[in-house]
Amino acid sequence: MFALLTALLLACSAAAQRPVLVNDMVDKQMAAHNAMLTKLGLGMTNISAGETNGVQFSKGIQLGLNTLKRTGDSYSIQTSKDKISYKYQVGYSLLLFAFGKITINGKDMSGYFRVKDNSMNFDFTVHNDGQNCEVILDEYKFSKFGDVLYETSESSSNNGVLSTDLKETLLNHVNEQIHNKKPGVEAHLQALCRPSSIPHGKPTITGPALAVTTEPPLAAKD
Repeated sequence: MFALLTALLLACSAAAQRPVLVNDMVDKQMAAHNAMLTKLGLGMTNISAGETNGVQFSKGIQLGLNTLKRTGDSYSIQTSKDKISYKYQVGYSLLLFAFGKITINGKDMSGYFRVKDNSMNFDFTVHNDGQNCEVILDEYKFSKFGDVLYETSESSSNNGVLSTDLKETLLNHVNEQIHNKKPGVEAHLQALCRPSSIPHGKPTITGPALAVTTEPPLAAKD
C-alpha cells in the first residue's frame, strides 16, 4: 500500500495558493493500486500482537488491502513559496481484522472484526527551499471506525454489533500498529525529493518552490 501511495502522491499538482482537488487522479491511482495487489496476491498483511485497554490481540491479520478507495475529497495546497501540503482521505471497501487469540477479561477466544465504515487521514507536507528538501508525514491514522461487525469463538460473547468500548479498543490497537509504521511510510515519501527515483513522474523545481508534474500521467504497468 505505502509504496503505491507514494507514487500516487507524486502526480499531484500544487501550483496555486488555494486547495487543488485531485479526486479523479486519486481514484485512478486507487484502482491501479488495487489491481496490482490483487495480481500479486497481496490482499492481506500480518498484525503485530499487542494489548490495548486491557484487551490482548495476537496472531492477527488484516484483509482487504486491495480494496483501497477515496472516502472524501483529496487536495493539495501550496501554503508558502517553499511548502506544499497534501491531504487525503482514504479507506477500504473491505476492512477485516482476524485474530487467532483475543483475551477479554481473562477469557481467550478467536474472532474477526469487519469495519464497514472506515476512513484514514493521510496528510503530509513537502518542504523545499531549492537546496534542501524534506517530506514530513503530518497525520497517518484511522479517523473513522464505524459500523463494526464481529464474531468470536465464544458463543457467550456479544457477537454481532461491536460495543462502543471494544470498538474504541480495536481502533486504538490498529492506530498503534499504524503509528509504528509511520517512519517507514515517511521514508517512502522522501521519493518526492529524489527525481531519479520516480519511475513515471518528474518533479520539477520552479524557483524555491516544488511543483510536481507528471510526464506522462502515472499508470500501473502490466
